[in-house]
Amino acid sequence: AGLGYSVYLPEILVTPYTGDLQMGPIMQCIADQNWEKMEARFKALQELLHSKGIKEFFAIGFCWGVWTCFKFAAKFEGFKGVVGFHPSLGICGLFKADEAALVESIKCPAFLCPA
Repeated sequence: AGLGYSVYLPEILVTPYTGDLQMGPIMQCIADQNWEKMEARFKALQELLHSKGIKEFFAIGFCWGVWTCFKFAAKFEGFKGVVGFHPSLGICGLFKADEAALVESIKCPAFLCPA
């Protein structure tokens, strides 16, 4: 904070997964997420940041959270960069979306750290 940086950890998921570590139910939970509600939550965060004078930000995601970072970076202004650890952009298929088109649509630099 002394350097002028702030960290926000928003709850973007509409229905967080609380079950066992079984891939089938996890993938179903991801597929069942409501993008419009997730987007509204991010928009509310962006409005909060703007009210505090914060107009530029950076996003960090893990696994399919990288997909959400890319979606937000494609739609909203102010992103200076995105970092993704163990990125799972391949979940675009769950939403019948084109992974390459998503990657091309972001308006900032991205750094991916695959497993």
